[in-house]
Formats: sequence, C-alpha cells, structure tokens
Amino acid sequence: MRLSIKAAVLLIVILSTAAAFADEVKDTFNRAEKYYDEGDYVQAEGLFVRVIEMDPGGRYAEVSALRVGMCRFATGEYAGAAAALNKFEEGFPGSGSADGAVFLAAKAYFHTGDYPAAVERLLRVLSYGKDGRYYKRARKGIGNLYDENVSPGQMREILSDYSRSPEAADLLYRLGEHEYKREDYERCVVLLDEIVTNYKDTKFYKKALDLLEKVREKLGRRMDAVGVIVPMSGDYGAYGPYIKAGIEMAQADFEKLNPDKPFELFIRDSASDPETARSVARDLVYAERCAAIIGPCLSVLVDPVLEVTNPAMVPTVSPTASDSEITKKGDYVYQTGLTYQIEATALAEFGYDVLNFRRFATLYPDDEYGAEHAEAFREAVEKLGGSYKGEVAYPLKGEKEINYSSYTRQVKWLKPQGLYIPGHYTEIVRLLPQLTFSDVAAVYLGGSGWNENRVVRMGGKYIEGAYFAAAFYPDSVDPRISSFVAAYRRIYGESPKAYAAQAYDAAAILFEVLSNEPKDTDELVEKLDGIEDYPGVTGRITFKNSDGLPEKDIVILTVNEGEIIEAE
Repeated sequence: MRLSIKAAVLLIVILSTAAAFADEVKDTFNRAEKYYDEGDYVQAEGLFVRVIEMDPGGRYAEVSALRVGMCRFATGEYAGAAAALNKFEEGFPGSGSADGAVFLAAKAYFHTGDYPAAVERLLRVLSYGKDGRYYKRARKGIGNLYDENVSPGQMREILSDYSRSPEAADLLYRLGEHEYKREDYERCVVLLDEIVTNYKDTKFYKKALDLLEKVREKLGRRMDAVGVIVPMSGDYGAYGPYIKAGIEMAQADFEKLNPDKPFELFIRDSASDPETARSVARDLVYAERCAAIIGPCLSVLVDPVLEVTNPAMVPTVSPTASDSEITKKGDYVYQTGLTYQIEATALAEFGYDVLNFRRFATLYPDDEYGAEHAEAFREAVEKLGGSYKGEVAYPLKGEKEINYSSYTRQVKWLKPQGLYIPGHYTEIVRLLPQLTFSDVAAVYLGGSGWNENRVVRMGGKYIEGAYFAAAFYPDSVDPRISSFVAAYRRIYGESPKAYAAQAYDAAAILFEVLSNEPKDTDELVEKLDGIEDYPGVTGRITFKNSDGLPEKDIVILTVNEGEIIEAE
C-alpha cells in the first residue's frame, strides 16, 4: 500500500516529533541524575518530577519516582519522602527496588517520630522474603522500635493492617519470647496472638500456643472477675440491654444470698462486628484477667471470640447463640440458648408423640438459618419413624411484599399433616394467609421466631391452632419462673424477653460454679462440664451430653382465641 506524499510527510513529522520528545525526556532525566550525583537534591527532585509529568509510563518513570523519595529523604523532608516512597511501591509493585523503597520509607517515618508506621513498613520489607537486601536490617529495626516506641495497642493495629508473610512469624515469635523474658506479658500476648490467629500453617503456631500457656500461668486468673460480651450497638444493639439486664439481675440475686462472695462484671460492647468482638475478648482475657466470659451473644461472633479465649483456656458461656455446632469448637465453650437442633427436634417430637402426626414437611427461608432448621427437622422426623414428605424454600425479600403462592402450592402437593415453618415475623404474617388460600390443610409448627405478640395480632385467624417453640414463657405458673418474672418487672417495668431469661441462667450457673472457688481453670472447666439438669428459669439445662452437645427444656406454645398459651 503506497502512502500519498502528504501522508508520508505527516508520518515523518510525527516520528520526528516523537523522537524529539524522547530525546527531551532522556536529556531531562540525565540532567536530574547529574544533579543527584553532585548532591544537589533540590534541583534533581524538580527534574525527576518533570520526567514523570512528561512521560508517566516511560522508561525513566520508575527510577525517577524512586529518586523523588530519595531526594526528599536526603534534604530532610521526611514526611514527603515517606509519601513519595509509598507511592512508588504502589505504582511499581514489581520493581526490583520495591523493598529498598519500603525500607527507606520506614527510616523516613522513624525520623518523623511515627514509630508505628515505621514498624509497619519494616514488616512490609519482610514480606519480600529472606533473600531481600534489607531483610536482616528490617528484623533488627522492628525489635528496637517495638521495645521502646510502640505500645501493645499500636502493635495490634499494625498487625491487623499489614500484608502478612511467612517470614514474619519467625520474627513475631522471637519478639514474643523477648517480651516474655522481660515479663511484659501484654506485649508478649499481642505478638503470640497474631501468630495463633494468622499463622496456623507454620511451625511457630504450636510454639506460640505453648508460650501463651506459660503467659496464662504467669498472669493467673481472677476468679471473682467475669467478662461480658454483649451487643449494645450495631444491627443487634436492641437486644443488648435485655441480655445485660438478665446478667445483672443474676448477679444481684446471687450476692443477696452470698454477700461474702461478690463478683466484678466487666461489660464490653461487641457491636455486631467480628473484629470488635475479638478485640474486647483480648481485653477481658489479658487486661482484666477474667476467669470466664458470658458471651458472645451472636453465633457469627463466636469464632472471633474463641480465637482468643480457646488458646487462653478461658471458658465462654453464650446465652443466646443458636448454632448447634458451637460447643464442638473447643473444650471451653458452653451455651444456654435454644439451638436450631433442639428447637427442630422438640417440634418434631411434639408433632409425632402428642399430635400423632406421621407426615411432615418444611417450608423455610432460603438462607443458612432456614436450611439448618430444615435439615435438623428432617433428621428428627426420620429418627422418630415419621414420613418426611419434602421441603420448600422461599426467597427472602425483607419488608418488601412478595407473592408466596408458587411456594405454598408446592407445599399443598406434599400433603403433610404437620408443616414446620422456622421463619420470622416479617415472613410468617404474609405466608400464613397464602397457605390458607392454597388449601394447605396442615397444622403449622413454628420456630421460636414466632414467639411475639405481633405475630398473633397480624396473623389473626390464620395463626389459630398453630404451635411454636419458645425458650421461655413468662406467663408460666412454675413458681421459679413467676418469681423471676415478678422481680424483673419490679426492676425494669416490663416482662422479661427470652434473651434476658437465657442470660440470667448463663450468669447464675457461672456465679454458682465460681463461688465454689475452683483452684484453677482446669477445675472450673471440670465443674462446668458437670452441669446437668440445672433448674434454670428457662428450664433444665445440661451443658454437654455424651455427644458434647447442650440439652435443655423447651416450651411449646399455641394460639387459642387470639392468645398465646402453653400447649398441653
């Protein structure tokens, strides 16, 4: 293909211009390097910045970006140097000079007095591996800075943010050993806790656990101190005050009978956030040296808390978490709330043994909670010898109106006598009318999420004759329960919610066991493991059966003429 004369001329002009531009960039870079070599860092920095502005993606941009940070460092502009060097690492992550830039940034932060930032940058150097030019200097620098200039709290924040590397585990353990010998156990715990949490696949995991055990022995436990982890803010903050009230009432009742054995409660807000829960657990375990912890109250916060309490061998008693697997997560974990397995099994047994049903099905919300309930109910029905006809999952759409008819018609063709519906208020009041419209003739067996007066108010005639599970029934004629309810009303001006009663039982059990003055954690755990048929206000409680699972009484309620009553 031939070019026209005009096109050829234009191409020559373009190529000439590009060549001239490239020569200008190169010349500017060379002049900048000359000034740099002569020690005129101010002139050099200006020209290096010009190179980057002229050709940000060119061949000289990488070196120029690094030189900007080095020039600023050389002139004592340390804050600007750190910013430039950090920008270099972000812009050129694959550069062979990246570890050097990070190390120089650490030195810049040191000169500004920002020691936590310096430590974080040195930890970053370690992530480049043991073969890096600055690896040994970074290790030494971290040790010196952490000892004298970084608080345990600052180190904890640093460790939560930096990019972890296997090489760091070795250093963290050595620092932990150093702090242990200095008897600075709080510093030691911060370092070892990082290894236990994030370096399980290294040889230092077991070493950290062993050293944590020695720290635990040195610190000891205050057998009169009980920690409380409760959501007082966040998505579930509305439940926190009720749980807190139940625990404080249990403390007051115990100390009336045992005035010579007072307990100190350390109450911490977990919000609904795993990191917050983990942080407050550390505070209760290592700062307050609590003998045991009541909480966490949400199943999703159990794992973060146990990451702290299990290695420290501190028992936790969750008053309201419903996950049936919780007590399998360690030798120091207990619960007093209704698990989905207890709930589903009780309703299956009630339908089979009391109502004499033989055909069952489940209509459940399409989420993890609903699936777990459905599976537990199916297993319970089949174990009893009943016929499980199937299950139908419906979508969750919050408060938004939804037509459930396609799901309720599926239930109709299953022809169950007893239909288990482990949903909550917002779904139930819309599901029940559509089940009736679809001619579903089953008796409804509801979960504990039904135990609200507004379900009865809004459910109207559709909920009549339904049965549902409850952890607690405040109108019970049982003297122990009626006495608890009357006392709660006097103090708080309202009837106790189920979570308040569950928290009361968790605290009452713990206070009773601790009042027997176990000599150490091993004896405390032995006594907690032995809790069997404890007569709580929520019924009899066994912490761990032969399978290591909790057992507790459950109340079956029904709706009769618009009123919630206890089923016979």
